[in-house]
Amino acid sequence: MKKESFQCNPIIVLLILIFVLMGYFTGQMGARALNGTLSFNLSGKQAHLENGMLSLDEIQVDFGENDTTGSSQTVISDVTDSIQVDGLVSRLYRLEMDITCQKPITVSLDLNEIAPISEEDGEALMIGIGIQAPDDGSVLNKFIEPTIIDGTATASVIPAEIFDTTFIKGISPLGTVGKPVEEKLYLGVYWYSSYDKANGHFKVWFPGQIQSRETFFFNFSDREALLEDLESVYQNYIAKGYAYKNRTRWPMDVYIQSLEAEGYYSEGKIGTMGGLVYANTSDFGCIYLNSNLFRDGYRRQRVKEILAHEFFHFVQYNYANSSTGSDWLDESTATYFEWLEKGSFPDITIANWHLIYDGVFPEKDTRAHGYARMPLIAYLAQKHSEDFILNTYEMGGPSGDWVNALHVSLKEPSTAWVNDFYNQYFLGETTAYYVPKLFYDLLLSGSEEFTHAGSVLNLTVPEPDEINEALKNDEAPLLGSTQLSIPALGARVVALDVDIESLKNLPDDMDPVVNAEGNITLTVYAINGINYEKLGNGSNVKLKDFKDKLEDDVLFMALVVGMQESGRADVNISVQLQPSLMFETIKLAKEDTSDNIEAAYSAALMAIGDISLDEYGNFTATADNIKTQRDISSFKSLREPELTIEVNDFNITGTWSPDSQTGTGTVSCNFVTERITSDWDERNECEVTYFQTDTVTSTANFTMEMRGDQLFLLFTITYDNDIVARSESSEYGLTTTFKNTDVQEDLELEFLYTTP
Repeated sequence: MKKESFQCNPIIVLLILIFVLMGYFTGQMGARALNGTLSFNLSGKQAHLENGMLSLDEIQVDFGENDTTGSSQTVISDVTDSIQVDGLVSRLYRLEMDITCQKPITVSLDLNEIAPISEEDGEALMIGIGIQAPDDGSVLNKFIEPTIIDGTATASVIPAEIFDTTFIKGISPLGTVGKPVEEKLYLGVYWYSSYDKANGHFKVWFPGQIQSRETFFFNFSDREALLEDLESVYQNYIAKGYAYKNRTRWPMDVYIQSLEAEGYYSEGKIGTMGGLVYANTSDFGCIYLNSNLFRDGYRRQRVKEILAHEFFHFVQYNYANSSTGSDWLDESTATYFEWLEKGSFPDITIANWHLIYDGVFPEKDTRAHGYARMPLIAYLAQKHSEDFILNTYEMGGPSGDWVNALHVSLKEPSTAWVNDFYNQYFLGETTAYYVPKLFYDLLLSGSEEFTHAGSVLNLTVPEPDEINEALKNDEAPLLGSTQLSIPALGARVVALDVDIESLKNLPDDMDPVVNAEGNITLTVYAINGINYEKLGNGSNVKLKDFKDKLEDDVLFMALVVGMQESGRADVNISVQLQPSLMFETIKLAKEDTSDNIEAAYSAALMAIGDISLDEYGNFTATADNIKTQRDISSFKSLREPELTIEVNDFNITGTWSPDSQTGTGTVSCNFVTERITSDWDERNECEVTYFQTDTVTSTANFTMEMRGDQLFLLFTITYDNDIVARSESSEYGLTTTFKNTDVQEDLELEFLYTTP
């Protein structure tokens, strides 16, 4: 058989090639649409403003009545390949403006390039108007249902109002989320679905399921569960007494989309349907949730924690606004409620934990400082009840005077609890993250976040001849010193790192003393693993059994709390050897014979006898039903005149500091005095007088000081009620009642000491 040659028609070949390419590109475009990505145009293109218009591929932006004169940097760029967003089915465009647009601009997108997708289960084609959260790059969308004519979707926005009225708060480790990045809008076409229930308070928006199922399937049961959890957090704050008085429009929108943070609350004021709507209320506040929380099934527990945090930002805006609100207080309270739901330390608190040492009221009003102060809110809620949060917002919201509102709500100044808080936080007794031993090790490692909150004080025991020379000159041998800059009502931790080799120089009868000067409270701890021992507090703390503890691998740490209410305090911390006598007991050396209140104190102290001191120099003792009689021999008498004093409820408490050789204390007691006298007149007739007081309550402060080899207690005694007395005369049968004014006397009682 003869073979016939076949000639290819060039036109037919061209048509076949076109059909093949069209099939390829259409398949690519459809595949990308199904994956929530975009058409096949290359990313990176851009166009500049010309005659009030921007045009690039399928998008056109008309600046309308806005003045574009002199605008040279207004540009639109294709950023499809650089930013990931869920539900996008067109290219993603970034509009950057060097002008402020106070009037509407019109955005038009050609839908002919978008693969058709049938609407299913509430899905709709939307134009997304996105703003960028600062620092973390997330694009937060509001969705507008566009007008579609001849395959073109159109919507109008006013950029200036978007930037002016949008404010964002979120769970972001950076802690700096606030107003969005200005002069940038992100524009694109999205397939999005919504789900809500009749009479519900929330509507959930999520990427259309047709095109995103390969990466994100949000099934019916998960939608139901999310709405249930949203309603639960809504009711929870109602039950706590909070009111949603600024919100008149429900449901609240909740958007599930690509984010770098886990969640945001936007103060909003931007409407979501039928064009943008602007208002001066929180009606358009909304919540954003990271779509990763739903990709492998609903991470319900984590979302409930985020909702507790983000919805409380909405609650706050019912009492304050972006001008009167406090970033640190808003985030600390929102994170507190997140912590209650989570049951453990939130990650954002861990990321910023060290900032809490910068003062209970931070120098900088930032969200990062707020995340760090979640433990402060937990401490105050435990100490005063959680109601203080609501009371603070009710009082401080209108004015923005949050420090005063906190003080009034807590019914005490911060100086009353700041030292207790930092000690509990440091020890891990109130939601602290790093235990002291780990804190010590990381301080020595030089980690920046730890050196922010503390420092290392290197200690070396001087050579024996240096110690002897210093003692001979009445000087305290120095092991080391450092200076701290402590913020107002803040704290710093000092790790005492000892040169073990130099310990051989330490005399056996001497222990170092930690000294701090200034308006501070110093507390020193001995740390042994997870256990600790409080060695004392004050301006001087003795490191008792210093050498033995170091041999047992005990670590020493000092916590210094600044008590000043403003400014920074430069505080010198030193460790010295201060040889001194440490009393084990004190006792009264002589019995007083005076006829005033000094006799009552003397009698009670004589009855107590030796008073024991503990290892920190503290002592306390009591006595009751003590009676003493005094001879009053200056009068003529038929019998011996006398003074009787009965003392009850005698309490003495004090502290002796061997380092400063001084001490302080207080005394209180009740006493009754009775005087009986008899007197002869010129006619040799006798008059007997009885003088008796009612029970008198007395309080006293005293100081202690060494004078030579004797210890003196110097009392300043004040009667806290007037003395009422009665006097009876046997000769005339008269009874007189009279009243004296308050009495204050300086009394000096002499004591001896006994040495160990």
